[in-house]
Order: sequence, then structure tokens, then C-alpha cells
Amino acid sequence: MNLYVTLEFRFFHFDDELYTLNSFPNSFWQRYLTVFSKVVIVARSKKLGSSEYNALKDKLLKVTGERISFYPLPYYLGPLDYLKKYFKTKAAIQELASKKGAFILRVGSPVGEALGDVLFKNNKCFGLEVVGNPQDNFRPGVFKHPLRFLFRYLFTKGLKKVCKQASAVAYVSKYTLQEVFPHQTEAFTTNYSSIELLDEHIITAEKKHFESRGKVNMVFIGSLEHFVKSPDTLIQSLKILKEIVFEVQYKLTIIGDGRERAFLQSMANDLGVIDMIEFKGQIPSGAPIRDELDKADLFVLTSRSEGLPRAMIEAMARGLPCIGSNEGGIVELLEESERVPIENPKILAEKIKEITTDKERMGKLSRRNIKVAKDYAFSELDKRRKSFYQYIKDKSESNSSL
Repeated sequence: MNLYVTLEFRFFHFDDELYTLNSFPNSFWQRYLTVFSKVVIVARSKKLGSSEYNALKDKLLKVTGERISFYPLPYYLGPLDYLKKYFKTKAAIQELASKKGAFILRVGSPVGEALGDVLFKNNKCFGLEVVGNPQDNFRPGVFKHPLRFLFRYLFTKGLKKVCKQASAVAYVSKYTLQEVFPHQTEAFTTNYSSIELLDEHIITAEKKHFESRGKVNMVFIGSLEHFVKSPDTLIQSLKILKEIVFEVQYKLTIIGDGRERAFLQSMANDLGVIDMIEFKGQIPSGAPIRDELDKADLFVLTSRSEGLPRAMIEAMARGLPCIGSNEGGIVELLEESERVPIENPKILAEKIKEITTDKERMGKLSRRNIKVAKDYAFSELDKRRKSFYQYIKDKSESNSSL
């Protein structure tokens, strides 16, 4: 049986092949092929000209391949552009809904929610993978647009509605997203992250920190396309650390890229902390990311909005103490003593100082985080994923035979 998977992500295509610069490479889609015969990726994709492709080809990761194809949607940038191309997108969704096969929609996503509504009205079953919360994504300080309140209302309402329509719902969180976006009573439900964390990626012993006293290497991993992950707050906290801690030299590595990178670099320069930061740009997932984590002493991610941060789990697996915000799935990963309120660089700086100047606590957090990461190992999550996929397949086959 064919499986159609929708997601809110922008790909590239060239000569009928789909590519990505970072997330969702070919390896990601293999998990669906353990149950389904073919996967069709439904997403926005920008067509590359020959010159564009040649300029990017060393960075591009192939997505399509044997048993993996794609169904391109109209290419839009942001909610307003989505509304401008609404009728073209709607036509593509209507055509897609008529296809034979199974459907899994990765939401929150306006496309996924619109398709879910059409499938429901056509009495077709579908499953959801709930990976984000639009209520948080469109909060103040995260998304800058005069219609932000409208987008927040519409997309939150859409996700709540489609969760009540789905035959099965898988959440990335254990309980936080379930509380805001409940499923229908009779739906099959489970929880799992999309992280690919193999047993060998989890270190077995506490990470040794401060081999050379007086220096702390911090790392941040996240998109710089907007301020959801709160890189601006972290940069502001560096100025405070520089003023209140004299015995420790702090360095920050920022991994990720996006349209706000230039603004963040300018901010760091204005604050006088640009020499404390290395902007690494986008780094391929897997071993290159693990190498960067292994160089660090502390992982910081004080997101304004969060589903379940895969980057934080990967950091925990490498034995890194972590500091996060009181948002979304972070509360399921970190204890209250390692969390801070959002958009408060002063409290963040104090928390960084508090943890990094206590070597015994750093060791304790390293041991704890390794233990927590084991709950997200591939071997544990794969059982839940496969049971979810199998339910969707069986339900779709039953539905199509009626």
C-alpha cells in the first residue's frame, strides 16, 4: 500500500529528484517503508535551475530514491503567501485526497489540516503525527506579522479540529501536546519522537567536563529562520555573563542558519560579545552534530515554543548538561532546576553561572541526562512507530474495501 505523508517543510527538486539541506533526508523516510510499500512525500518544493543546483549540490542531501517519491505542492513562504496561493493549494489537496492509499499528516501544518478535513468529509481514515503547537509558534516574540493573532487563532483551531477527526494520533510529547490538542475517544493513540538515536549514539559514562578549568563551551542547535528557539535571548545572556563571571571564559557555538542570522550577528557585535560566539551555520545531522556536541560542556535551548526538541535529546545522549525553557516538551526532559522562563536573559545568565561553576552538579546532570536519553533510543521508539503505521495501514485497507 502507498503512504502519503504531508509535512510543513520546504524541499528542493531538480531533474525529478527531491533534495534537502538538512532535515528529512532519505534515511528519515525508511521508517515508513517497514510497513508500507511506497512513500509519497507531500510538501512544498522549490525547483532549482542548473546554476542553482550546481552551486548547492555539495550541500544537498538526496531525499527521493527506491520506493520514495514526491507530490509537490505550490511553493509558498509564510502564512500570508499560503493564503495568496490558497486556491492552487486547495486544488492540489482535493486531487491528493482522491488517491488510493494511506495518509499520515505531520501537523501543525495548514496543508495537513486542510487535507485532513477533506479526507474526513470523504469518509477516509488518516493518521496524525503531532509535532508542534501553532498556539506557541505564533506567540509574541516568535513570529513578526501584523496578522499574527489571526494566524494563531486559525491554525490552532485547525489543529484542534483535525485531531478530533483523525483515526489515529501520534504525539511527539508524552503529555503536553495531548492536553492542548486532544484526540477523539475512539482513536488509536501513542507517542514517539522522530529522532534517530541509535544505542551506539548514547554514551555509557558521565561526560568529563572542565579538563582545562576556566573555559566553558556552550552549544546551541536550532533554526535561525525566526526566533522560536530564542537564540536572541541566549546572545543577550552572554553580555550579562561577561559582566558577572570573571573566573570563567564562556564560548558559544551556534549551529543552524536562516534569515535572522545577520541580525543576530549584528546584535552580538552591538552587545560586545561577537568574539564569544562562533556561527557555524548549517551542519549535516548525524556524526558531524555529535562531534560538535562532544566538544561542548553545556547545551542551551530556551525555546519560546517547542514540541519535543530532538537536538536536546541528542545532547543529553552525549552526556551534556542542558538548560531549557518551561515550554512544550522541554518540561518532559529537564527538571525544574534546569529550566528558566522564556525571554529573560538575566535569569538565563544566572542559571548558566549556577550550573557551570558547580563541577559536581555538572557530573550529576550528565549521568541523569544519559539515562533520560535512553528512553528515546530508536529501539524503544520504533516499536510504537510500527504499531501506529500498522494500524493506519489496516484501517485504510479496511476502509477502501467498503
